[in-house]
Amino acid sequence: MVEIEDKLASIDEMESGRPERFSDETATGETNQELRGPRRISIAARFDPDPNSFDWVRRLYSDYAHWIKAPEIKSSDVISLCQVNPRAKDQVIRNIREADIFVIDLFEDYHQTLDSLKKMAPDQKRPLESLAAANRLDREEIVNFLADERRVAVLRSIVPIIEDLTKQATVVHDGALHRFEHSALVDLDKIGDLGEQDLKELIVRFTVLFSDALNPEVRARAIESVISSRCYGSRGHVAMEVLELATAHDMVFDRGSDRAMNRLIEADNRLHEHLEAINLRGLQRPRRGIRQQDSRDVLGVQAADIAAGFARKRFEDFFQGDTTVAAKRLREEFAHVLLNTKWL
Repeated sequence: MVEIEDKLASIDEMESGRPERFSDETATGETNQELRGPRRISIAARFDPDPNSFDWVRRLYSDYAHWIKAPEIKSSDVISLCQVNPRAKDQVIRNIREADIFVIDLFEDYHQTLDSLKKMAPDQKRPLESLAAANRLDREEIVNFLADERRVAVLRSIVPIIEDLTKQATVVHDGALHRFEHSALVDLDKIGDLGEQDLKELIVRFTVLFSDALNPEVRARAIESVISSRCYGSRGHVAMEVLELATAHDMVFDRGSDRAMNRLIEADNRLHEHLEAINLRGLQRPRRGIRQQDSRDVLGVQAADIAAGFARKRFEDFFQGDTTVAAKRLREEFAHVLLNTKWL
């Protein structure tokens, strides 16, 4: 018990500060073989700031210490616990239901293209190398073609939607027309150096970070705000307000890919600079905090890991070949579920 108290004291110290959201992600394939390998789907969870400082996670440490095998609570241990302990299951389900769940399934076409390409190769043991040699190409040129195919996954994601919204947020302020100065938030010409896993993580975390802009309730609040301000707002004012509402929280992610995180922060910085330039309130706009932190030090990220793990398991239980059907079934168990670019 002393070790648990020391662990929680460390977590409390790390979590002091301004309110933040917390997120973690996982991938399918744990219990459903159909969802392994190329068919693997990303599942993420996000928690808003908890007024009770995630006391329910703290109670798991104290009430079920014998189930905690690692230095921190992991979703796999909690799922195992809930399978044999109805009281613990009720406690966990009650607290994770309000988490935002994200189901991101964008790479199936890429893998179908890759599989078809490999079948054309003269040597199935060395598909890319032999295909390149047969056509007098460097292997790197084949890899570049595949990188172009991965761009398609980005174009089917939330990324171009947020970029279009950012470009809509063009207003006249102080006698000058303020437009978005960059060509994009995520430069597609520079994603070739990201491997598939890094790119998946970038898309998932970009979705978690900006998904409020797709929420109909947020968009309605933005329109109402512009109307009530009596400033004869344009589409640019509404787009600006949507983005302001969608970027109102700081975010803490579990430790992941530094390359993906750097691209994510770069995109958020570009958006921040644009919103600051068109800020009509005359106030300095605080920069949003985005960081990675070891989940062992943050109860909120541990809560997100538990929610993502439960969502992943239930999604695999529901999946029978159709991602949309499984995600809609997941919506019956969680209050908020987003599939790729749509809140269900």
